[in-house]
Amino acid sequence: MKRRNFVRALVAAPVAPSLVAQQTPGPAAPAAARPVEESPKLEVATPDETSDPLPRFFTEAQMSTLRRLCDLLTPGALSAGVPEFLDFLVGESAAEKQQLYRTGLDALNAGAKRNYAQAFANLDAAQAGGLLLPLHAVWTYEEPSEPLARFLLAAKIDVRTATMNSKEYSATSSGGGRRGGANGLYWYPLD
Repeated sequence: MKRRNFVRALVAAPVAPSLVAQQTPGPAAPAAARPVEESPKLEVATPDETSDPLPRFFTEAQMSTLRRLCDLLTPGALSAGVPEFLDFLVGESAAEKQQLYRTGLDALNAGAKRNYAQAFANLDAAQAGGLLLPLHAVWTYEEPSEPLARFLLAAKIDVRTATMNSKEYSATSSGGGRRGGANGLYWYPLD
């Protein structure tokens, strides 16, 4: 719903009965003859139709780095709104996770500027792949000791989980196949 139409309907609603009463001349009509007052019809729109979500936790540079990282890690993550969801999720997480994401995104940006003289968000896939090499390390039970490798592993897990639990992924994957898709189980975008 557009704000302007909502305000008009809100202002007009209490005034309408008094205007009707002023227009009917003579004594009041019996209750059965009175016209039925209808509530105003309000236009409804989803928040996604009216505005773009604003980053709340990450800075603009960190958010653009996160968008590029999501795009590289999991196909469909951008259309599923994963960066915006992670902005909310990490903002509400423990301080340790917040620090991990902030330092990791800043390290990716610093590495891109140091190696390619541009922001991580502007790198092509081959250039960004060079910075994502810690993801290709042999898997072990121990958590990586390097902060960037710890961040990349956590981000990979979070991006995949958020993508696979989104409405867009559920709609795409439930179209057929042996397993039947996600059966309508997904998170809703934040309003």
